[in-house]
Amino acid sequence: MKLHNLIILILVSSCSVFGQSRTCPLTMKDSPGLRGIKLGMSPEEVSKVTGLTIEPVPSKTRIYIKKEGDKYIDANSVSGSKYDEISKEKNKREIDIGEEHFFYFRKTTDKNPPLPEVENLSLHFYKNSLYFFSIDYTTNYNWKDIDGFLYVISDKLKLPRDAWDVNRKLASLVCVDFYMTVVLVDNWRPYESLVSVDTLKEKNAEAVRRFIEQDKQKGVSDSEKKKTSKR
Repeated sequence: MKLHNLIILILVSSCSVFGQSRTCPLTMKDSPGLRGIKLGMSPEEVSKVTGLTIEPVPSKTRIYIKKEGDKYIDANSVSGSKYDEISKEKNKREIDIGEEHFFYFRKTTDKNPPLPEVENLSLHFYKNSLYFFSIDYTTNYNWKDIDGFLYVISDKLKLPRDAWDVNRKLASLVCVDFYMTVVLVDNWRPYESLVSVDTLKEKNAEAVRRFIEQDKQKGVSDSEKKKTSKR
């Protein structure tokens, strides 16, 4: 699975935890740092702990929304078959709300990379605050199964080992303020991601609000054009 597709999949699945009960009692102050990176950091703070020059670029926020009569239905506000219906490609919208991202890809020619054992790094900021990031490790890591990896990182990062939801090569941890995912890809090398649930919810709500506002304005504009053409 390509990195971009994996990131989108995790962000979409993260939205689905909005209404779920939390199996992990940890809050944002307890959220783990991965390679020194923590949720809530500014680009400047991430630069200091990674040695990279973090210069994020603008990116649009993806939502899935459908208009039914006078109502707008956001995919994240429904569940089950209704969610499947709304979250189709035709209902995809990309809205500019000020989100930014930065991607780091390790160069094969780099003999002394700033982040040893890191293949790719994805950082996503909203209001100058890191709300989602993921780390794709090099093939130097080679775990036979995800349980062994979870055993090690749970102790190292002080995470509740019995709160993980494991499904073959994918594991997720739904905490009070954050959502963590671990995936074993390719040759059983780990891919880790962390997302702030509250910030994800906030930016999703803002994207929905702006889309509805823009759509209504477009409707008014189209109506005025029709009236003008009839004169």
